Amino acid sequence: MTEGKHKITGERVNAEHLVGVEGVDIHAYCCPGCGYPLQLCSYRPTNKNRAHFRETAGHSLSCMLLMRARVLLRKKEKAATKMGERYQLVSKLIIRATKPEEKTPEGEEQGQDPKSTAGTTSNKTAPERAAPTNRVTTLFENIVDDFLDFHEERHLSPLSVPGVLGDKYHTVFAKIKAPAAADYRDTKIYYGELLFSQKPTMQNGFIEIPLAIGTWEIDPVDKRKKLKDALIVRVDFNGAESRRVNQAMHSLEITRIEQIEQFENRDIKKDNKPKGYAFFLGRYIDGRGIVVDSPNLICFRCTEIQMPEFLKK
Repeated sequence: MTEGKHKITGERVNAEHLVGVEGVDIHAYCCPGCGYPLQLCSYRPTNKNRAHFRETAGHSLSCMLLMRARVLLRKKEKAATKMGERYQLVSKLIIRATKPEEKTPEGEEQGQDPKSTAGTTSNKTAPERAAPTNRVTTLFENIVDDFLDFHEERHLSPLSVPGVLGDKYHTVFAKIKAPAAADYRDTKIYYGELLFSQKPTMQNGFIEIPLAIGTWEIDPVDKRKKLKDALIVRVDFNGAESRRVNQAMHSLEITRIEQIEQFENRDIKKDNKPKGYAFFLGRYIDGRGIVVDSPNLICFRCTEIQMPEFLKK
């Protein structure tokens, strides 16, 4: 499982958001659907597997996540879904701005009443405020996973995302195809193949992630195709915690490792091998390129993206 709920606070969290968190309690989470205990696994930055929750007991028969797994199994086996077995996809992404944190002025302890401090002066500076950041209360990863797992329901299942005109999964999501960044001025959940031959860079509070989309040219020396002017996605980390930067980079590296393992798997045909993709809520901004406003609005998956039958006809 990739999602868990804190037993005390009730906060739902993706396991990848707990990577590198100091003092995390690996037994403090339970199933969001039925409350059965979970154990956090692969949460250290040195782990080469994607962070996840392991079940330590059986789910309740009425658990929606158990229902989801059953429906997916039947879809994989191409068997008819039983009466009453239906999973409802996530229908709304909720984004709220967190309150700016106050920074205590130098020489003043937290919780201390400034009026009672001896030796105070009248020219004391006001508390500084950090820039507000976006907090996603509906896990962005859940929407992406539903898009990937239930491809036949994309044109039927409603999905509301702030700033996006579409109201269904197949109109909210869009694949990046053209190399021109200006073609993506509309805010959508875009997805594109990652370019692992080029490392991401960090500049001025942004992480620049290259995609395998651009102009392909044949190198005159080795006669191989090489990508020129790769499309870049810029993720804004200004105001975000440093651990979110590390978690995003860790997830990107895990996706690269998973793709290598899939390409080395001889049991999978070459055309069907999963590839690494970036999924993000963003848009093109003049002079800045394709921008993602928060690290909470991007995730990485090594997967094979299937198209629904109605689009193949």
